[in-house]
Amino acid sequence: MDSPNFNADQYLNKLTKQMTLGELIMENNKLFKETKELDGDLQTLVYENYSKFIAASDSISGVRTSMDALDDDLNDLQDSLAHVNTSFEAVD
Repeated sequence: MDSPNFNADQYLNKLTKQMTLGELIMENNKLFKETKELDGDLQTLVYENYSKFIAASDSISGVRTSMDALDDDLNDLQDSLAHVNTSFEAVD
């Protein structure tokens, strides 16, 4: 069933020829259960990936905030260095 070449009609024909009604019902129940499990797994993966995306977004936002504060500090440092440079030139 996982093959890209899977043919549902051929599979169904094969099952109906080889299985009794009781076996077909059991196969149906098995497939239904597997489908529900896969659906649950998919929902879990989506939730986990969404949670990771939100965490990454929060981290990026925190870095951006830190960088904004660092920009202010760097501007102050640049002004201070300009003042030191001016003072050094005056003394020189």
